[in-house]
Amino acid sequence: LFDFERRLQRLLGPEELIYVVEPKIDGVAVSLTYEKGSLTRGVTRGNGVEGDDITASVSHIVDLPRTLRGPKAPETIEIRGEIYMTLAEFKRINRERNAGGKPLFTNPRNFAAGTVKLLDQNVARERKLEIVLYAMGSCEPQMFRTQLSFQDALRSWAMPVVEQYWVAHGIEQAWDSIKELDLRRHQFRYATDGAV
Repeated sequence: LFDFERRLQRLLGPEELIYVVEPKIDGVAVSLTYEKGSLTRGVTRGNGVEGDDITASVSHIVDLPRTLRGPKAPETIEIRGEIYMTLAEFKRINRERNAGGKPLFTNPRNFAAGTVKLLDQNVARERKLEIVLYAMGSCEPQMFRTQLSFQDALRSWAMPVVEQYWVAHGIEQAWDSIKELDLRRHQFRYATDGAV
């Protein structure tokens, strides 16, 4: 991490760098496209070039706005995030399967990944998936210069976002923020596996 900052300072100069430290969510990567403020498409990361169209499945996520409310939205924006299943919902489904003599699912992340690809939307609707959004893919016209300004826009559009992030001035503060995140991450509503 400290080598990373040294490389950045060689490229950008010796000024103090500002970092945004966020939890790395352990879910299913998704990209959502909003055109003229309306959700038009949801896709998985897939093989890195082409993803699976999961627009029908994301439409069942209760907390995901279908339109961007609040300040004016860009003409087209791709918003990235993670779909996940809470541990409580995962346990509920496994209890029902156990009572019915069916095999249990192994973990919430893989179960969520399978659920978003289901063709049977009635089953997908019954499995309560959730989403958290945190990054921008593309934006036309370009409106954001920093991750902080984008985070503010997500909140203003009533998007489900990370529960906490840290603004760190310099790599020492970033490292302290990562350590604090590691202490708090088990209190979040989604599983995490590090910091971004």
